Amino acid sequence: MKDKNTIIGWLLIGLVFVGFMVYNNYTAKERMEQQKLEKAQNAVMEQKADSVAEVVAKEEAERVETERTDSTNALFAARQGQPGETVIENNLLRLTITNKGAQVMRAELKDETYKNQQGGHVVLFDGDESNLRFILEGKNDNVLTDDYYFTPQEATPKGVTLSLPVAEGSIDVTYTLEDDSYVLNMDVQAHDLQGFFPAKANSMGIVWTEKMRQQEKGYSFENRYSTITYRNTQGSTGELSASGSDKEEDASDFDSRLKWVAFKTQFFSQILIAEGDFSVDRMASKQIPETKEEGVQKYLKTYEAELNSTFDPTGKNPTNLKMYLGPNKFSTLKENEAKIGNSADLDLQSIVYLGWPIIRWINRFVFLYLFDWMTGWGLNMGIVLLIITLIVKFAVFPLMRKSYLSSANMRVLRPKIDEINAKYPNKEDAMLKQQEVMQLYSQYGVSPMGGCLPMLIQMPTLLRAVVPFDGGKHLDFDASAAGYGDVS
Repeated sequence: MKDKNTIIGWLLIGLVFVGFMVYNNYTAKERMEQQKLEKAQNAVMEQKADSVAEVVAKEEAERVETERTDSTNALFAARQGQPGETVIENNLLRLTITNKGAQVMRAELKDETYKNQQGGHVVLFDGDESNLRFILEGKNDNVLTDDYYFTPQEATPKGVTLSLPVAEGSIDVTYTLEDDSYVLNMDVQAHDLQGFFPAKANSMGIVWTEKMRQQEKGYSFENRYSTITYRNTQGSTGELSASGSDKEEDASDFDSRLKWVAFKTQFFSQILIAEGDFSVDRMASKQIPETKEEGVQKYLKTYEAELNSTFDPTGKNPTNLKMYLGPNKFSTLKENEAKIGNSADLDLQSIVYLGWPIIRWINRFVFLYLFDWMTGWGLNMGIVLLIITLIVKFAVFPLMRKSYLSSANMRVLRPKIDEINAKYPNKEDAMLKQQEVMQLYSQYGVSPMGGCLPMLIQMPTLLRAVVPFDGGKHLDFDASAAGYGDVS
């Protein structure tokens, strides 16, 4: 019996072994067939890829050859230009204009009033931190100005014209500065391009992006007061929310066209102003995370604005734009607006927040003049704040005195009021208790509102006394008095 079981066991083992060999041989053949099939498919795909690559390369070569020989061959040459820079300046600004895209690549404030954290001039942006692209749609080709190298012409210390050859004519961008002004004049004009643009062309796209520099030491506070601000043609100033990480709005979020768009930080702004107005396609603000690394340029947010402005393809009327590049100082903004010469009320100073309506009038017609007058004497910021606080205290002293006397009288009457409360412990006697308390007030000539009302009346003034510490959002902050860069 034992031998029989042993024989059966060996037979089973043999069958398993034979079955495994057969199965392995079968799967090996299948793998070989699959590999042959995959190899064949790969060969076909490679052949197709080669064909596609050949087609793409051929189309690109044809496009390049067409661009070389058609009426816009000047644009092809303009793509191959050489980088170059032109500096224009006045007593307040030094601007570096790059040939690539005919745009401002660096903006530096020369006014010694404003210093960066290292004690040097404040630089609003530099290099690829800012990009201002003009988009002109032609019949066959679109001109995106930042794709091409312009040729500087008619350069002076305070202005330059950069020209881009297009077809038989050109597109010229002219920048000029005036003395004692933070405003840059920008003209975009077509010359001899009547056949290049469609018959109904009358607008120009503008795409403006910028990484906003952190100018102060305190990231959170400066970031809180940095946002895109704009003013519409109906006379209202609005802004994207400064809180939260990102904010985006498109054309449907705007009820009317805009007069200007400001890329604003706590202390400085770049305001793009249209001679007519802008329509809006999109605006976005994206927060840049704080970096603790020392010795590197730090940033707050990235701003983006996609706008449309008027454009005359005949070249008779240039598209005139202006850009304010300077401090968020109420008086400075007002002075520069007067120099722009635009008949519309731009109200650039509305980017300076002056508080709620009641407080705004006190700030606007009292404290702004007082603050500017004292800082004009070169006084230290701490001294200025101390003097303003003392002035506020003297101004509200009569109200505060009345409040103090009322509080003292209430303390004297407190024992008598406690006696009345003990006399009427039940809720049902609340009316009788209230009557006796009021009789007590009348007998001693005390008003329960005597201490609260004076405090409420003086609140706007007291609020203004402390807002200079707020830096830039609530005040046309003159950084010279504090030694700009050390305010945080």
